[in-house]
Amino acid sequence: MADVYLHGTEVIQDTSGIRPVALNPSAVIGIVGTADSADPSVFPLDTPVLLASNPHLAASLDTVGSGLGSLPGAIRQIYNEGGAAVVVVRVNDDPNPANVMTNIIGSAANGTGMNALLHARTLLGVAPKTLIAPGYTSQRPGNLANPVVGALLPIANRLRGRIYGDMPPLLADAQAWRADWGNRRVIGFYPSCEVWSPQANAYVTAPQSPSQAGLTSQVHNTLGYWWSSSNQELLGVGGVSQPIDWQMDDPNCLANILNLGKINTIVNLGSASAMGGWRRWGNATCSADPLWTFEAVGNAADEIYEAIEQTYLWMVDRPFSAQLCLDGARGVNAFFAANKKQGAMIGGKCWIDPGLNSARQLQAGILSFSFDAEFPAPMEHIRFYAQRNGNYYTNEIATLTSLAA
Repeated sequence: MADVYLHGTEVIQDTSGIRPVALNPSAVIGIVGTADSADPSVFPLDTPVLLASNPHLAASLDTVGSGLGSLPGAIRQIYNEGGAAVVVVRVNDDPNPANVMTNIIGSAANGTGMNALLHARTLLGVAPKTLIAPGYTSQRPGNLANPVVGALLPIANRLRGRIYGDMPPLLADAQAWRADWGNRRVIGFYPSCEVWSPQANAYVTAPQSPSQAGLTSQVHNTLGYWWSSSNQELLGVGGVSQPIDWQMDDPNCLANILNLGKINTIVNLGSASAMGGWRRWGNATCSADPLWTFEAVGNAADEIYEAIEQTYLWMVDRPFSAQLCLDGARGVNAFFAANKKQGAMIGGKCWIDPGLNSARQLQAGILSFSFDAEFPAPMEHIRFYAQRNGNYYTNEIATLTSLAA
């Protein structure tokens, strides 16, 4: 502060010091789809609308109770898993599914379709992380990659989110769908699931993605963003559209073959273990890089990285000083220590590398911090090594001999 003449007393606030790093919610869902009988005043086309576990507002997606369109049933699936904050973007319906896919993709220049999800942070104060377009991510037009998933990828990258994609009904086609993607932000689910329809008064086949998105939201809200959603119970799923063979120790069962191929599924462990219910089974993303195979590891990295970026906006445009450098490194290290304590990190540290902070770089206004971090992988393969030990017979005979004496 520049010296100013004052005859009196004053208090000067010191604005240096360590800033606590704050995490953003990782459980917000972004969904794009159709709703033929929605109230347009509540859900205008190509506009993000926030549903914060509010069934009354969600009812405006289906004012006549027809259940038509992809949104009403999908929102019901999400709520059946316990509810979540959901950013909804409604687009025009059309009898031709290809036209609907075009509407869902929308225009980046005009902010329509899925591009409206990028406006959610500004308009609604939240950024969706799990992105779904149920009913429109499983197709492979002309045996080519699904265009909705492809268009969602740059949006997922910008939001540091993940795409939950539904796969085609035939296993061979699902495997081809999986081969279309090598990005860690794409997570595929096979087959479809069975959910209760109040319109049909019966179970109907539905895409997995809304149920899985609702499950992930609950896991992040209750257990933490670093937890895997695999082996967690799906409350609103009554079954799967095709039987999925699962056996605890059999690498050749269908569930294990799917997981090996980076395809996530649903199994029921009921009769084979003490853990009943229909559960997500699988941790894999479509990443071509084995470092990012596990979805939970990528989720943790996204949350940590984004929290650091947003917290350190306070440092931008401040004049260089030694204190500024120390505050930056110490703040990140305190954040890492807190996350390690709660289990969100295995460890991490932040430091200032002289090689990245030359005089020329600093003169150009570029201050660099370096950090490393490691996040907990889900222990999906638990091994017990068994051995025979004949000495136990000797022990038993010795015990019997002493008792008989």
